[in-house]
Amino acid sequence: MALAEARDLAVRTGGASDRFASYYGQWTNHISRDEMRLAREVAEAFLAEADSESDDEGRSVAESMLGVIHYFTGHFAMARDVLELATRRRHVRPDAERRFRFGVDIDIGATVYLGLALWILGDFERSKETLEDADRRAVELGHKPTLANARHFANIVLAHRGDSASLLPLVERQVQLCREHGMAFYLVLSEIYFGWAYANAVDPEAGLARIRTAIEESRAMGLSTSMPFFRSLLAHAEMAAKHEEQAVFEIDAAIAIAQRGEAHCDDSPAHRISCSDAIRPICPRRRKRSAPLATLLRNRAHEALDCSRRCRLPNSAIRALASPRPRPSSHPRLRA
Repeated sequence: MALAEARDLAVRTGGASDRFASYYGQWTNHISRDEMRLAREVAEAFLAEADSESDDEGRSVAESMLGVIHYFTGHFAMARDVLELATRRRHVRPDAERRFRFGVDIDIGATVYLGLALWILGDFERSKETLEDADRRAVELGHKPTLANARHFANIVLAHRGDSASLLPLVERQVQLCREHGMAFYLVLSEIYFGWAYANAVDPEAGLARIRTAIEESRAMGLSTSMPFFRSLLAHAEMAAKHEEQAVFEIDAAIAIAQRGEAHCDDSPAHRISCSDAIRPICPRRRKRSAPLATLLRNRAHEALDCSRRCRLPNSAIRALASPRPRPSSHPRLRA
């Protein structure tokens, strides 16, 4: 309600710049709370007004917002196409005073979402190049929130790959950056990935404590869009700690949350873990005589297939999500 009132006030008293900032604030709130329908309405209103004002910068921002919505709702090919269009407008450069009026550099923000969409679609080399380009430009820009945003998405890719050994030093660097500059939003997200990586690569119980605390903090902040993926990571960490019953509970919770929500970008990892070799032996013990294991796994496999179809995932992306773990590290602590 407060954001809606702020937008109405901006419409009555401010110029296009104030209205656009208000639109973006509302959109960000809806995105973080998994309110994709409302986020789309705001982004479309933003785009219509930018068109009426012949504002190329505003049009680029609104296109980026729509591309992000396509990503979160699982329309990855559409997200790629829209974000590519938005990032092609790099000739539209705001002055230094206006560049960060939305909190981060929007062009770099669109680039990192494009990199993630490309990875999910199986275009791995281009995804890598896109994310590295975003990181390089963020470093050159010297704007810490933009840098934290760019590196956050690179960390997501490593988490999707299950590469905890590679992720751990990078996310530790991210945690330090966020603490030094008081970026609470990116800090709590980074703590989730750090906890998962630490649980799998170094100390399961210590990592679990970190990821549990961070997930609770993210809930307190109202961050619900990526909760299925966060609970999937928690389930994986529980498996690393040999907490088998809790692992099954967490993965079932992740699937239930995904089914209730409007965002579907993180559905497949939850279903993949639920059908994994580590979970399969646990299911009969937990469910006892409720359903034969073969029926249970068949049902879960159908759920995963339905999820991949809804999210428009190609076979290459499904194979990537189920790719083998990276080779064990030579570091003695990481072998433990």
